[in-house]
Amino acid sequence: MNKNKMKVGIITYHEPISYGANLQCLALQMYLEEIQCNPEIINYSNTAYLELRSKNKTKTLIRRALNFFKSPVAFLKAKFNANKIEKQKENFKKELEKRDNKFFDFQKKYYKISKKRYENYSEIQKNCPEYDAYICGSDQIWNPGFCDMDDNYFLTFAPKNKRIAYAPSFGVRKIPFYAKKEYKRRLNGIEKISIREKTGSKIIKELTGKDVPVVIDPTFLISKEKWIEISNNSNIELPKEYILIYFIGIDSYTQKYIDKIKKSFPNFEIINLIFDQTSYGPCDFIKLISNAKFVFTNSFHGLAFSINLNIPFAVGKTLKDYGKNSGFSRVEDLLNSLELLERIYCDGEKLDDKWLSLDYSEVNKRKEEIVTKSKKYLKQALNIK
Repeated sequence: MNKNKMKVGIITYHEPISYGANLQCLALQMYLEEIQCNPEIINYSNTAYLELRSKNKTKTLIRRALNFFKSPVAFLKAKFNANKIEKQKENFKKELEKRDNKFFDFQKKYYKISKKRYENYSEIQKNCPEYDAYICGSDQIWNPGFCDMDDNYFLTFAPKNKRIAYAPSFGVRKIPFYAKKEYKRRLNGIEKISIREKTGSKIIKELTGKDVPVVIDPTFLISKEKWIEISNNSNIELPKEYILIYFIGIDSYTQKYIDKIKKSFPNFEIINLIFDQTSYGPCDFIKLISNAKFVFTNSFHGLAFSINLNIPFAVGKTLKDYGKNSGFSRVEDLLNSLELLERIYCDGEKLDDKWLSLDYSEVNKRKEEIVTKSKKYLKQALNIK
């Protein structure tokens, strides 16, 4: 690291096999480099929370039981769908091995990661890495259903005056009653705090009384041209004109959308990016979106990259998106901020050529306003002029 530059430690979900997790992490790193910082991703294990789970077995069981009794039908459907996906993975071992290797290569090529590896929850608490500033975010690092609510993602291990939250997401509309007291304590421990969605700002207001800025996902801090440059590392061959379908989860809704697309646009080739059945890596993901005629998705980052790369899109809900506290609020908040809610496809609606075009002139103006404000927030939080 250049000793004359501010050293910034980033803690986020940096190593899951997930397009959004990897790309948002890289984006924050890249932007910090743009503003003359020395960023480093804290090498905190994706499974460090298991130490928490082993210590709090009773709490974990109670939380799971509460989730079941709150909505048993939705819980069982989600469980059934997850088990179905796991079983289907067995038929795509070669593809998934290639995919995983592409993720590992991507992380090795682009990440600037700490030499010290933290395998356990308590390890980073006892041996805090030294930086001039610490940033937690983005992605769903504050989702109460993830990582047994690991408070390291709230920077509790770092000096209080050096903590910054940039665009973390709760991923839900409401915090469960059993987590509210703990979340209030953690949020009050971060003075410089921003959030990625308006639903998240309402949660923070309810818990702490604070009004916090809503900032944009880090992937928007990076220009279209730089993302295209990264996508050039992909060697996949693509049809001249195609429609990309990318849904998180495999269920009856997904199949219905696929059938609808094929019937509505018979002259286009269809690429169905089923995450747990295909070999595409992060660079492939960007290339697939950037060259598509049209993208149909329910993924937050599938949507984010479609917008950032100015590709026409539609958003459709699947089984997991219809729950009362589903993560679809993330998608709706982004669309609402850019006045694009009409791009949500309603079941039964006609899917015709009008969906294949989208005038981005006004959208890009609104996007740039939000990006400018978000960059300003981060610079101020870091005391950079």
